[in-house]
Order: sequence, then C-alpha cells, then structure tokens
Amino acid sequence: MYSPRYTNAQIVEALQTTMGRIYLAAEKLGCQPSTIYRRAERSKQVAETIEHYSGRMLDIAESALNAAILNREPWAIRFTLQSIGRKRG
Repeated sequence: MYSPRYTNAQIVEALQTTMGRIYLAAEKLGCQPSTIYRRAERSKQVAETIEHYSGRMLDIAESALNAAILNREPWAIRFTLQSIGRKRG
C-alpha cells in the first residue's frame, strides 16, 4: 500500500507559510507542485487551505481596486467598466 511522503498537516503548514502559494510550498517541502495539486483532490483540508488563501488574495485585490476607484484613478475606472460593468452596456 502506498504511504504518502508528506502528511496533510505538513502540506497545510507549508501552504500557510507561503500564503497559499503552491509552487513555493512545494519548494519548501522538496516536492513537485503536482504533489500538492493531487493531494488537494483527495484532501478537503488541503483544498480548503488553498481556497482560503486564493479567496483572501482576491479580497485584497478587490479592496485595492476599490481604493483606486475612490481615488478616481482612470485605469481603475476603465478596468471596472470594461470587466464588471460590461453587462450594463
């Protein structure tokens, strides 16, 4: 029977240390990123850790975009209208 070289706890710790960056976590563990991707398919804990940091990063980016819009920065306004606002026509 196959015994995983890395425990879920080790993978989660590496992901937490690297703020969810899979390639950096793999480097820290000494494995390939595909090892972490495969484990995420089988482990809810690993998948949720990746999702948590991905969602957190998106929230930070959206907050920065919102601040740029409130500062009336043309690039931010244009980007928002071309992406989120495109449904309005």
